[in-house]
Amino acid sequence: MAAVGNVSSDLAKQRQRDNQYATKEDIRQMLDDALAKQGIQSQTPTNVVNNIVIALGNVQKAPVSGTSSYVDNAKQVASNISNSVGNKMAQLRDFASNADTSGIMGTLSRIWQAIVNFFSNLF
Repeated sequence: MAAVGNVSSDLAKQRQRDNQYATKEDIRQMLDDALAKQGIQSQTPTNVVNNIVIALGNVQKAPVSGTSSYVDNAKQVASNISNSVGNKMAQLRDFASNADTSGIMGTLSRIWQAIVNFFSNLF
């Protein structure tokens, strides 16, 4: 969620600065970079990334993303999520490397998909 929030904020800043929308390829690259920064790029399934890219493409075209308050709010939410979840994600990664996690990873994938679906349905 922090990665998505950061990309969403960056897309809104770009739109406000250049009055241009990012391409799907640009959004994918931004998202890949953000997921890598969070250390979860390799654990994020391609279909999830594809859905997030579509959702972010829709978000950047929404009227709200043209406001400066949207940029500030998206950055703040992303920062709060990153700070509060960072330690738990590190513990989860440690657990995942030390245990048989096929069932757990499937559950986490379904949770992530539900989050993506939620954002996709907003627009």
